[in-house]
Amino acid sequence: MIVLPGFQERWDEYKAMGKQPLRLTLTLRAGAQMAGYDPLALDGLLAWSVVQQLTEGRGVADSGDDAYLLPVPLECLWRDIEGYPLWAVTPTLPEGLTATDMSYRHKKQQSGRFTKGRRGRFNISPSDGRFMERRVPVPTQIGERWMCECIGNAIEIGRLLEYVRAVGKERARGFGAVDHWLIEPDDQWRLIEDGRLVRSLPVGAAHLLGHYEPTERPGLGSWTNPAWKPSLWRERWRPGICVEMPAAD
Repeated sequence: MIVLPGFQERWDEYKAMGKQPLRLTLTLRAGAQMAGYDPLALDGLLAWSVVQQLTEGRGVADSGDDAYLLPVPLECLWRDIEGYPLWAVTPTLPEGLTATDMSYRHKKQQSGRFTKGRRGRFNISPSDGRFMERRVPVPTQIGERWMCECIGNAIEIGRLLEYVRAVGKERARGFGAVDHWLIEPDDQWRLIEDGRLVRSLPVGAAHLLGHYEPTERPGLGSWTNPAWKPSLWRERWRPGICVEMPAAD
């Protein structure tokens, strides 16, 4: 894990903050769609906002197979042997009426004017190779609102989300434009709700289930930020699987 100046101090600050169960509701601008392949991750949005503030908008360089310590004002349920955190937060899922669609991003052929191809020719094939033209499908959703639950500090979460103007994929094309967030106190936050996991759980944190046992085998996948980095994927149980008490002998 890579710790940059200011990140550990922010981690300590967030750790000392008071936290409570919260319900967050996201409303997009009228007509806006959510684009992406995976559910929106609140911890990822908060981590992005923290990085933008601590680096004054410069961001951080690619860390290769390693990753940065990314503090967020959420309750940390567990940290693995390398120090990566498991946050008390659910995926952000649509609530109410929704409709699905598909958007296509068209990657056009480069002209080749400044790039010589094979044999020194100034042309690039539009039908094969890394520069060929592509139509990339991106799933989209139209919905009334998106909701997640967490344990965190409402004031700091609200402050960080002020920096988030769009969410999901294809933001430069107008997708995911944020209208507002609503942050409300919740009754409680539990890792298991109605007999199902509310978030992904790595095998190393199985003790958090208490006496419950998952009914499915774990699979390789994401469980902490950044979720898109395969080097951080571990054996984990996916959100939504059933858990149950073992039968008495």
